[in-house]
Amino acid sequence: RFAIGEDSQELLTQSGGGGGNSDECDALESGRFRGLYRLPQGLLPDLIWLVISLGCTMVVLVIVEGTKARMVPFFARDYRFWRPSQTETVPSWVVWATIALVYIPVILFLPCSRDAEVSEASMVGSAEERSKENVARSVRFAMWLLVALLWTLSFTEVIKSIASELRPDFAYRCLGLDAQISEVNANEVFHSDEDCVARAQALGRSSFGLRDGRRSFPSGHSSISAVSSVFVSLYITFASSIFSTENIHGLGRWRSLLTQLSSLLPMFIALGVVVSRLVDNRHHPADVTAGFV
Repeated sequence: RFAIGEDSQELLTQSGGGGGNSDECDALESGRFRGLYRLPQGLLPDLIWLVISLGCTMVVLVIVEGTKARMVPFFARDYRFWRPSQTETVPSWVVWATIALVYIPVILFLPCSRDAEVSEASMVGSAEERSKENVARSVRFAMWLLVALLWTLSFTEVIKSIASELRPDFAYRCLGLDAQISEVNANEVFHSDEDCVARAQALGRSSFGLRDGRRSFPSGHSSISAVSSVFVSLYITFASSIFSTENIHGLGRWRSLLTQLSSLLPMFIALGVVVSRLVDNRHHPADVTAGFV
């Protein structure tokens, strides 16, 4: 089956077509990849929603970036903000790379395993027609995953801007990396970034990352990881539901069980991201909880 050119034709001829199931699967696979280039017009509304969501997200990001952060007072002796941050265990690019290189391909190509089951259970319609329907369904789900991500990102950024919650390491952002809690007075309060800059200069240091330090609630890593993982977990469960009705007391039963268990893997990935934000002192427990919700 992996031969090229004339060798491929000779192999198929010698095999006598490989049987009905093999021909059916080959037709489904070839039709599926051809269908990627000839998507039905029924996907146009989904594409429009994706473009609208992308445009709205871009507008939201521009507005949030141009809006001055709300100045939440920083009480100098509040121990919640004296936890030094660590190097990010899971950077943002890793989260987005996982979505692009793992989750979306899973959505696009997982239904191929359903095609063979469907072809055996029902012979209604041609293989190419069923393949086109499966391609359209997969692409539609992938597009709505992107829509969900865009709207989640928009809501997260808006809430971050409104809440302006201080990060666990804000004291070091305000007073400098080598700051000590003993250097500030018990009743000292910093009402603005300017207060932080002035106090840090008085101590012979410099403030840094103050704007980002006021964007703790909710956790963006948690919200993006949660929405993508829940989406993909539910999709895997949906795409593998056919297995539960095929050969329930034989191989199909174990295949169904393994597939259902594999649907939990994205959730464990999301939980790992959530825990990493706490361990790295990038967020408070309420931040990651709200982000996940």
